[in-house]
Amino acid sequence: MLLVRRGDEFKLRALRHWPAAGKASAIVFPLRWSDDPLGALLLTYAVPRSFGGDFLPAAKLLGGFVEMEMANQELGRRLHQQGEWISRLTSDVERMGNLLRGLEETRTSLSD
Repeated sequence: MLLVRRGDEFKLRALRHWPAAGKASAIVFPLRWSDDPLGALLLTYAVPRSFGGDFLPAAKLLGGFVEMEMANQELGRRLHQQGEWISRLTSDVERMGNLLRGLEETRTSLSD
């Protein structure tokens, strides 16, 4: 089974083409960002094997890179949203400036 996160929900999903029980190996590393769970890195092998020695530090390093990439994507998404928000605010300010100029022109023409 594979643990999948969608929003705030976690669901288990069956792995396709997974060998019969006892004939494969897997190890899971949790992925976090600022103490918030992002998901998990699941490493699988189609044959039984032990995970230790030089494998665990390398896998933890890989997990760290995955965490950083996921965090960068999240920051990029937030930056994009803030850029859109600033663009909308700029448009609103320009529209209000045009309305104020129009009101001023109307006031000036009425007073003539």
